[in-house]
Amino acid sequence: MIRRDLFLSMFGIGAGQFILLVSMPLLARAYGSAEFGTYSVIYAVAGIVGTIAALRMDLALGGADDVDVAVFARACVVLPFLVVPLAIAILWVALKTPLSVNIPFSASDLPMIGAIGLFQGLIFIASGLCTRLGMFWLFATIKVVQPLVFALAALLAVHNLVISMAIGAAVSAGFGLTALRGITLRRGWRESAGALIRMWQYPVISTPMALLNVLALALPLLAIATAYGARSAGDYAQVQRLLGAPLILVATAGGQTFIKHAGDRLRAGSSVTPLFWRFVAAMTVLAAMTMAATATVGHPILRSLVGPGWRTDGTFLVLVLLPVLWRVIASPVSFILVLTNRIGTLGAWQLAYFVYTVVTLEIGARLLNLDDLLLIFGIGCFFMYAAYLTLSSWAASNANERPKI
Repeated sequence: MIRRDLFLSMFGIGAGQFILLVSMPLLARAYGSAEFGTYSVIYAVAGIVGTIAALRMDLALGGADDVDVAVFARACVVLPFLVVPLAIAILWVALKTPLSVNIPFSASDLPMIGAIGLFQGLIFIASGLCTRLGMFWLFATIKVVQPLVFALAALLAVHNLVISMAIGAAVSAGFGLTALRGITLRRGWRESAGALIRMWQYPVISTPMALLNVLALALPLLAIATAYGARSAGDYAQVQRLLGAPLILVATAGGQTFIKHAGDRLRAGSSVTPLFWRFVAAMTVLAAMTMAATATVGHPILRSLVGPGWRTDGTFLVLVLLPVLWRVIASPVSFILVLTNRIGTLGAWQLAYFVYTVVTLEIGARLLNLDDLLLIFGIGCFFMYAAYLTLSSWAASNANERPKI
């Protein structure tokens, strides 16, 4: 059962990435690194908005009892339509302050940031619901539809990467929300409001933590765009997209599968430790193979894909990938902290990682060239994710002693 679910998730991810790889040579030559840099900044900010759109109640779905799934799903669906406009209003105010000189986007970008953020939030909800219900075939469909529609729109319909991404996210969200079939939206809202109150840790504690986490992940791109320019940001984002994104999506699929089967084991009173280390071993092998392939054949392969106008030397590729590899190993199994209700532990680590990221990028961007900054940042990330994995291992070993909500 685990192998089937993981296969379906990875099949969808693999197919989606194959679509991007096939279309990327055309996209790279049609738009160039500077345009990709601008698009990547807008998409990163929209990703921040989308991550908090459901106040992390999508995570509550993973550990919900059968009778609570519909209650949580209703709460999840309505929240993005309330949270996203508030987030866009906050960004608009921030752009009116003196700090706006360090923000690599403008007020004219806010409508598209809001639209993509809303659709991304709905995709998160759909993915969480698919995971809880074991609908991994639909999870796979979501992962295929978004890049397919994005590529077709960017190449054939509209010559604009941002609008194309919004179209792809909208279509993918539409497919994903078919998971709501059988869940009535006409009644039960009082129970859903009660669920928000009962699961207060997710909106009150987990949402700020998720915000810190996604900010920390987006900050390198935003810092590079501000300190080194849109072209360098485009080169960085392209490596992340072609090499890092597939790894992160595999880790995401692994995390979704881990949530499902670790949650089942917890509800049955079984140990999750063997499952935990199976996932760690699998992700470690994947990371090692990726590092070896990138160092040896990454440059010629990427150069053939995107052309000579992009930076694809082996040193740069490895430096960009280092934090991604550590994350791939540690992040999928970190959901054990959520499943065992150790939200405070998760929050402490995410705060520490955010502070580390801000301090390193702020000082490094002023004193170092881009390669040296990426090296220092990657080494520090190794120690941060090693601590993350240690905390997750402790939670897995003591899962039967998890605190009650």
